Amino acid sequence: MSRKRELADEDTTLFQQNNPKRAKSAAFYRYEKYKLAQTVREFYEFGGKYTDLKYDIEHKYLHYESTKKTRLDQQKSIGARKMNKLSPRAERAAKRAAFRSSLTLSKEDKVPEGNSLPNKKKSVSLVSIEKAGAVEEFKNNTKTLQDIDVSESSSSDIEDVDKDFALNDAEVRHMLQFYLCQMRWQYGLIVNPGQFKKFDDEIKRRCPPNEQSQDLESCQELMHLFFKGPARGERWVPWHCATCEQELFLFQEVRTRQDFSEEALFAMSTAFSASRVVPMWRQIILPALAKDPQAIINDPFALFQPGGPVHKQMVNWRAQGNILHTTSYNPYPPLGAKGDKFTDYIAKRHAEYADLGKRAFPLLQQQNNQTLMQQLDTHFQTLHKVGPTMSKVLLVTTHLWYPQLEILDQGCLVGDGAALAFDFLYKKKNTHAKTKRLHHLFNYLESFIDRLEPRFKPMLQFLSHESRLKFPEIPSKSLPDILTIYDLQVQLCEWRKFRKNVDKRMTLTKRSPPTFI
Repeated sequence: MSRKRELADEDTTLFQQNNPKRAKSAAFYRYEKYKLAQTVREFYEFGGKYTDLKYDIEHKYLHYESTKKTRLDQQKSIGARKMNKLSPRAERAAKRAAFRSSLTLSKEDKVPEGNSLPNKKKSVSLVSIEKAGAVEEFKNNTKTLQDIDVSESSSSDIEDVDKDFALNDAEVRHMLQFYLCQMRWQYGLIVNPGQFKKFDDEIKRRCPPNEQSQDLESCQELMHLFFKGPARGERWVPWHCATCEQELFLFQEVRTRQDFSEEALFAMSTAFSASRVVPMWRQIILPALAKDPQAIINDPFALFQPGGPVHKQMVNWRAQGNILHTTSYNPYPPLGAKGDKFTDYIAKRHAEYADLGKRAFPLLQQQNNQTLMQQLDTHFQTLHKVGPTMSKVLLVTTHLWYPQLEILDQGCLVGDGAALAFDFLYKKKNTHAKTKRLHHLFNYLESFIDRLEPRFKPMLQFLSHESRLKFPEIPSKSLPDILTIYDLQVQLCEWRKFRKNVDKRMTLTKRSPPTFI
């Protein structure tokens, strides 16, 4: 019998033993050996010498052997686990159940030596009843759970329904404390500059005595590193998106203009996202638009054409060392677009974004449109080089400008930054459940945030009230005093930057405050 026939019989035997994985791996390693032998044979055919190929052969052989050993170890582990008939998660659940059962037995009901149990029924503790109620009510998406002691039940107990949605308690609490820092620094840097103490005093007044502000004050050094690094300048998005530098510019200097039509204003808001550089818009583009308020609607390509007044000013602007595009996003310039070609690309990009907004404006006039978010997202991504991230930016701006349309109230697109945050929050990685995990996390926080972080709701109400007084030009619904799903999505991106680049060891905790803000 030939060797080829023997290998075929071996594969058939493995499949008959209901072990296709082993058969597949065996075939894979034979194929690797075949490729290695073929490489050596081809090398010799072209006149190569063994000494020239010796290192390469040894390297590939060692890699093959180490990979084979790793695969065999994994198969042994999987085989041993199958023999036990329990997955690792099931084993942990069984241990927890056994431990809880031992707690509910009275002294006279202790298990005697031997294998027999007493005939008396086990008593059920109040804690176990509360945990069972928490699981049942959370399944039904109940928003207020008053009688559940969350300190007694971890998120992993509540999330036993699906292993893909098991939360990491420490990461959730770390995230919520960072959100409080976001509120504190929004108040101290934007709403009432320099008045951090007033925010801290408000915590003492509104929150229980055991929930004070020392831990937030001690985060100053970490937040300093955050603002110096991943949240430098325009990259920072505070808790309320409407108060960030770029959105605040649109509300204060664009949205309130009386010399433009509503359609022209919306086209300007989308054109702004072509660069999102506030100083350039303030000094070049807004003065040019003021000369002809309808130019951005009638012919945006003529407005930004190469050699035109706006284009020439953009060339001079860049020659002075200023940027043409924000560092928060990648404009994806074409290959070889350097120097004046890059300026041409950004100018044309402004015209394309203005035309995109002009064509999207009729969608905003429809009444009771339940699929407006999907329609706008599809429309925005018809433009070349507008992907999910930039579409989300355009959707957030549109939602803040027209809060009465409730574009993002029922759901929000999950960007790449928020998806990476889920890798910290959830015990199991799953890149295909981004939207489900966003809704799951939102429902979980709505239900348990009073127990996880009692300061969150009262301080958010205080911040919203002060922000509305400070910025009357922003619609009050765009400065919500409750947790919203789109705020959660945006803040997941901010927390991911902080968690990954600043606080890698999760040191966000109570410490003695440093000497600087």
